[in-house]
Amino acid sequence: MMRRLLKPIAATAVVLALAACGGHRAASRTITPVLLRNAVREIAAAGPAMTVAVFQSGRAPVTYSTITKSTADALARPFYGGSLAKETVALMTLNLASEGKIRLDAPVATYVSALGALGRRVTIRELLDQTSQLPDYVGVVPGKATRADVDNAIAHMNSLALIDSPGSRFFYSNTNYYLLSKVISAVEKKTFDTVANTYMRSLSVNAYRFVDGPVPGVVPGRDCLSGKVVKPNIAIARGSGNVVTTVEALGTLDARIMEHVAESGSPMSKIATPAIMIQGRDDGYSYGEYVSNLAGQKIIWHDGLIPGYTSYNGMAPGARTSLAIVAACSPYDVVTLARRLWPYIFGST
Repeated sequence: MMRRLLKPIAATAVVLALAACGGHRAASRTITPVLLRNAVREIAAAGPAMTVAVFQSGRAPVTYSTITKSTADALARPFYGGSLAKETVALMTLNLASEGKIRLDAPVATYVSALGALGRRVTIRELLDQTSQLPDYVGVVPGKATRADVDNAIAHMNSLALIDSPGSRFFYSNTNYYLLSKVISAVEKKTFDTVANTYMRSLSVNAYRFVDGPVPGVVPGRDCLSGKVVKPNIAIARGSGNVVTTVEALGTLDARIMEHVAESGSPMSKIATPAIMIQGRDDGYSYGEYVSNLAGQKIIWHDGLIPGYTSYNGMAPGARTSLAIVAACSPYDVVTLARRLWPYIFGST
């Protein structure tokens, strides 16, 4: 959900996933267990309980883990991905638009009445690229809120002033993707989770699931400051962060995206070009993804935060390489860690 940054201060689980597809330029160095171990230890020396997994074409996965000695276990452990969900919600929306079921420049009120009169001022595109200027419901509703509480909070936004004029600038709000989940459900006339999970299965990413509540087998998440176990309220994060996935599933999803990201006009190609630049930063935001240039490569990425878990999933399409980071505590500075890992991946450090 919302992005927050903090210096590493607690035990984490970190995953480095490199996917190199045959016929494309791969990462500039061969990833070995020693290289992984040394890179992660140098960057996050105080970060025990780490798992690092590398996927390269024609090679068995390489893992470095202080959690488990089993490669299979490291790859298959489920975790809550938080705002990583926005990547796939954006892809689903763009896919429905390519089928003519959604018009990106249509007002939200065309499909759902959740915003009341305000829904006539905000478009689907402005939800996608985080420029709607709608306030974020996270922080407004209590931690033990229900989905009905979120719906009421969003309905009451009709009586509040927007942050700025719709479409004027980037303003990150989980409200945007919660509303997109409602639009997707209304257009397909099915529950959002049903539509989303069917879409993920169509990509053969079966271990990436949208859920309504706790999932057995997920590693307990903790508050990075207190060390106390934290249980996220998954139900209120629909569309904005209600996903449970595995490292292996992220690697598969990234490979699917990178196969099509260069295809002109494809839904997956639209996430590679910034729709708007972020004030005060070199990053842009496309649809469900940030777009940056790091280590001489275009990086398409998103981070996630949900109580107890912090995550990052990034792709370098030009090198057919992806990087994912999972911390079983929150908040944790996954973005800085990722930015420092990319140079190791490309051999510039």
